[in-house]
Amino acid sequence: MMILLLNVYNASLVRSVVEPHVFLPLEAGRTVTPTRLHAALANKNGEQVFSCRLTAANLQPKA
Repeated sequence: MMILLLNVYNASLVRSVVEPHVFLPLEAGRTVTPTRLHAALANKNGEQVFSCRLTAANLQPKA
């Protein structure tokens, strides 16, 4: 079941996927240098819909 009312505009939105049965597996690695985060949207068939890889440097505020 999709809740379409939750699909609203947000200035920080990176990607919008209106597809049923999409999951967000997260992988964080702090035992490696640089620390990294991998987030992916995968559907029920295991197909990757969207993927984003970040390091700690990507998450620091810009001066």
